Amino acid sequence: MILTETQKTEIREFIGTVPKYQETYDELYDHILSSLGTLEDKHYSIDLVARIVNEDFGGFKNIVCVEADYNKQAMKNVMRDLRQEMKQQFYFPELWKTLIVLALCVIIYNYSSGDFKVIRIIFGSVILASFTPIVYYWGNRLLFKKKGSRPSIKDGGFAQQSMMLMQVAHAPFFIFIDKDAFLPVTYPTALIVTLFMFFFSSLYIRSYFRLYNRNVKILLSR
Repeated sequence: MILTETQKTEIREFIGTVPKYQETYDELYDHILSSLGTLEDKHYSIDLVARIVNEDFGGFKNIVCVEADYNKQAMKNVMRDLRQEMKQQFYFPELWKTLIVLALCVIIYNYSSGDFKVIRIIFGSVILASFTPIVYYWGNRLLFKKKGSRPSIKDGGFAQQSMMLMQVAHAPFFIFIDKDAFLPVTYPTALIVTLFMFFFSSLYIRSYFRLYNRNVKILLSR
């Protein structure tokens, strides 16, 4: 069966309101086209499309339930993949960026004046940087929504991980560095903690951007 563009549009409209995620929509649409393509002795009808959805996917209600299960697993997968991406920052071709940040940390440590203001400035930059995954995520979501694209099934995982750095970045400041710190430490120790958070933030942000672009941005920009 060879479908016309009008028939393909009718199929897209028929299934368009059900799948929440782009991956589900693509899989459903491609499967329907493939199934119809094998039916050489039948004529196209929207009832035939409905039968394929019911027989091969268990109907629209089952698709919604399956999506919910996939979404939970996808959130775990994003967390796992982000950890793996952070490990990749220690291998080429990303290693040179990591070494540059590490070298910068060493320089700051060796030439720091011993003033706690330096630490607060660095930590302030870390706090500000911790918001970049959130801004990047929501900025892209708004662009894709304006375009009319569905979210990726991994979208919830990326939303969750976009806030993780912000939550982690604040803790060391209030524990070790703030004027009313829970565990006051000497300047060298405070500087090491600060530079570690600076290094970790750089690692996290670069990994988040790479993983997001590879998994979601390319999918939704098609």
